[in-house]
Amino acid sequence: MIINIRTKDNLNDLLAAGQSGNWVVSAEKQFEAAASGATQVKVYNWEGTMVLTGDYDPVRSVRTANGRLIIGIANGKIVASAAEWPWQSSRVYTQAIDIQNHGGHRVGIVREIGVLTPSAKNIKDYFDGLTRELIKEGIQKIVFKGGGTIPIPDSFREFCLQNGIELEVLDDDEFDRKYPFDMNAK
Repeated sequence: MIINIRTKDNLNDLLAAGQSGNWVVSAEKQFEAAASGATQVKVYNWEGTMVLTGDYDPVRSVRTANGRLIIGIANGKIVASAAEWPWQSSRVYTQAIDIQNHGGHRVGIVREIGVLTPSAKNIKDYFDGLTRELIKEGIQKIVFKGGGTIPIPDSFREFCLQNGIELEVLDDDEFDRKYPFDMNAK
């Protein structure tokens, strides 16, 4: 899971503190972020020209007296960003995916569908977050490793069709041969 934040705070101040500003985040989302293990934080400046990116650090995350969450950030760095903020909310959760470039196209790689408990709500939340990440990253093709227990929802297939995103499902051998880790763009 990636926690995407848009802020008017000074990114240099946030980097120095190793924390985000304070946000309204439910305890459930905080637990889900901590349990996912590979969570990233991306704090975009309001204009979308710079982003503070780093690893979610639950040890440095604290709740304020009024219940707002200050998100801890480890291994932070500020980099230039060309991402436009495509959402109305200033805080959005998306799903981390590997990205590779093949033939001039951005390909999103889903090595494992990260759903802790496979309930209808959790599956919907996962694919909603994946949809937002595809939009943000300008993905033109999404590839899944087949054989899992969680089916790809029809609503996600329809989203891909409507947005010109090619969807491919491959078996383990073909997946690992076509999309090895060492070809990841990030």
